[in-house]
Amino acid sequence: MYDTGGARKWSVDGVSGSVVNDYKSIKLSSDLTAVTVGKVITLNASVIINVTTNNALILPTAIGNGGRAYTIIAAEQCSLQAAAGETLDGLLPATPTVIQKYQVLKVISYNTQWYCLSNPRRGYEDYKTTTATTYNCTIQDSFIAYAGSGAKSVVLPTAIGNLGKIYTIRAVVDFTLSSAGGQIEQPGGGLGATLAVGLRLTVKVISDNANWELMQTVA
Repeated sequence: MYDTGGARKWSVDGVSGSVVNDYKSIKLSSDLTAVTVGKVITLNASVIINVTTNNALILPTAIGNGGRAYTIIAAEQCSLQAAAGETLDGLLPATPTVIQKYQVLKVISYNTQWYCLSNPRRGYEDYKTTTATTYNCTIQDSFIAYAGSGAKSVVLPTAIGNLGKIYTIRAVVDFTLSSAGGQIEQPGGGLGATLAVGLRLTVKVISDNANWELMQTVA
């Protein structure tokens, strides 16, 4: 608190105001940045508006920036990824988070990695199409459509630590389902290391934090 010619002023962490009749008058502003090309977000930005379709935005390093938060507003669709070697909600830069047009994403640094405070994609089924002979599901996947020809293999992530995570896999070919951790419930009961899924069948599984429970298998 200080006095400037009779007017009582205050300043805390760069935010200032005046005291009038014992009430505090505060004016706050965010560093608003409009982005037209893909870029690394600067440390002094706080609210970013993407105005060009399919821009790739990159967060600065999370290391040493614990508590720093950003709000990304997508006037046009864009993607957001962590710095090299870091993750955003567990996803490495090779798997960026897509922000659809008119959606808003808020993120915060935990001093080593970035996490989403709010993610408009949560609640959506992330639709993935693949023709790979072996497909390793990411934690962001929800619905996997398996195309191509010949026998295929789908590998789930570990069930341990992923309580409640659900995957739906639909294929036009026979495929074998396995897991990087935990076993898979079998149609006749019991657990197995793999589950054989027939032609044009859809299988849905959920993690019980130890194994993958079979929710349904439908044609």
